[in-house]
Amino acid sequence: MKNSKKKIVILIIIISMILIFFIHKLAKHWVQEDLIFFQFWKGEIIKSESEKTNQFEVKVSKVRRNYTNLNLLQTINSKTLVNEKIAPGTSGNFKIILISNQNLKYKIGFNSQNNKPKNLKFFVDNQSKKYNTLEELGKTLCGNIKSNETKTINVNWQWDYEINPKEDKQDTEDGERIKKYNFGIYTIGEE
Repeated sequence: MKNSKKKIVILIIIISMILIFFIHKLAKHWVQEDLIFFQFWKGEIIKSESEKTNQFEVKVSKVRRNYTNLNLLQTINSKTLVNEKIAPGTSGNFKIILISNQNLKYKIGFNSQNNKPKNLKFFVDNQSKKYNTLEELGKTLCGNIKSNETKTINVNWQWDYEINPKEDKQDTEDGERIKKYNFGIYTIGEE
């Protein structure tokens, strides 16, 4: 009887050691993947939604790079802020700072993560045209960047109001429905 109890205890210890070994290996693998992930993103962007910033540094390479969880509220002009949310009459801007370690052609794109208010428009400093969506604006954001060059693109946005009675009704609906507008930025580089 004592012999069988010893065997059971030894078996439990061996199984526990094997489990600990595999858990350690698995955890080490996850940590390595996390380290690789964080080194990949090091110095590029990702600001938490609570951080108020209007500058996003983006490295351009031949690989498509996604940058998500950006909130337009982060970029609002505090003079136009209404109850900690975007609303008719608010405006703001954000800068996309491109950096590359090689000569490339670049494209900047956006993907909306929720519905945008209808009368919210976007435009770039040196352009007079306003765009209805970030995706439309993104189609115009392309060019060349040289190795070790830094380019800054200043994107402005504004939510006009009191355009006409029909649009006022739309603004009211959109204003009640949305507190923030989230979007992602991505870059594509080509030789």
